[in-house]
Amino acid sequence: MPPEDSDRRDRHPVEHRAQTGRGSCRTTVADAIERFSPTRVPPAVWSRIEGISREWVVRCRPEHPTQAVAIMGVVAQLLCWADGVGEPLEAAALLHPETIDRFLVDGCGHLKEGTRAGYRTSLRRVGRAVLGPELFPHPTLTIAAQDPMRPYTTEEIGAQLSWVRGLPTWHMHRNALVLLSLGLGAGLRANEMSRLSGTAVTRDGFGVRIQVMGENARVVPVLRSWEDPVFDLAHEVGECLVFRPDRTHVQKSQTSNFIARCAKSAGAPPAFSLQRLRSTWLVNLLVGGIPPNELAKVAGIQRTQLAKYFGLLPDADPPTMRHWLRSCGRP
Repeated sequence: MPPEDSDRRDRHPVEHRAQTGRGSCRTTVADAIERFSPTRVPPAVWSRIEGISREWVVRCRPEHPTQAVAIMGVVAQLLCWADGVGEPLEAAALLHPETIDRFLVDGCGHLKEGTRAGYRTSLRRVGRAVLGPELFPHPTLTIAAQDPMRPYTTEEIGAQLSWVRGLPTWHMHRNALVLLSLGLGAGLRANEMSRLSGTAVTRDGFGVRIQVMGENARVVPVLRSWEDPVFDLAHEVGECLVFRPDRTHVQKSQTSNFIARCAKSAGAPPAFSLQRLRSTWLVNLLVGGIPPNELAKVAGIQRTQLAKYFGLLPDADPPTMRHWLRSCGRP
């Protein structure tokens, strides 16, 4: 998801109308829950999740109307995400701590850490009220401690490749490989993968490169180990979209919805997160010694945004570090 200005990035994804009128100062908690009406949720989706949303928040017993509206918004967002990725709209599944954390990583990765932490607090409160305290004996780790951007290990990447190869249809196998290759080979965001056309991938004497269009337009050289699959997958579709070239238009969440459908057919993927694929690419390049200011340009971010990845870098052994310091960097 492309970066946005701070006001838009932290705006609640499920906007709503208060519908309290002039007497809003006398609105009760029950009124606030009953009158909550999201403006950016398709009516068909809201019809499926409305009753569940209200029921869960009622059982949560908010202290005042403002809090009720805030919790309704977070619960509605969780249910919208679940509806979009094909998760069952059942409390036992959706309000489980592991699902809440997955939602915060996969569905709220574009929000600030503090906003996601607030979402977790609200959802754990709802989960405790609906499912009981057994699953919530202690607060979960903070967003930062969860390391949702933690790079994949070699073993985890191998597991992902095995999962992709084992998908039941050629369509699933091919398009899952597109996401894996563009994530690990070029660090593209989900929306950039979704919009990429085959003609935007070219090869010259220096290797394969991708012309990313849009708000963060830039040229991204592909890692040598992923050059062939990225180029071959793009070359075979020509002017069509590389990911799911059968599409006639690009829509939000097409990548996450596709991964969810694959998981339904072949079992849950081994932590297949596009955000973590991008993080793996970024961290590996930092470890490789790419200057942060140049890496930021290729990644389509401000150089200050790389700071959050520094804590994910592995420590060097003392002899190697002494050699680097003595030589003013790597030879």
